[in-house]
Amino acid sequence: MDRIQTLVALLRRTVADPAQLAPAVKEFQSVVFSSTGQDLGASPTIVDALRTLAYDLDFYVPDPQARGEDPAYYGDERALREIEQTLMTLHSLGAA
Repeated sequence: MDRIQTLVALLRRTVADPAQLAPAVKEFQSVVFSSTGQDLGASPTIVDALRTLAYDLDFYVPDPQARGEDPAYYGDERALREIEQTLMTLHSLGAA
């Protein structure tokens, strides 16, 4: 559960300081995508919530010009909403 708490702390810091959003998303995705459920030491439901967020954040593109290349891309505001929703889910599951 330590890795989960580290990821939750990273997400909370990101919401508190959106200027760090782009590097935090990369760090979060790197950890989640390179970890197995066992590595994360959490229930499958919690791991699924983290993996879903990591996947959804693949569509976060910080550069507005590059974001225009695909209608599926989104910016900071939606990325922060996605993170906040996941934090609420994790809280309801006892992980945050």
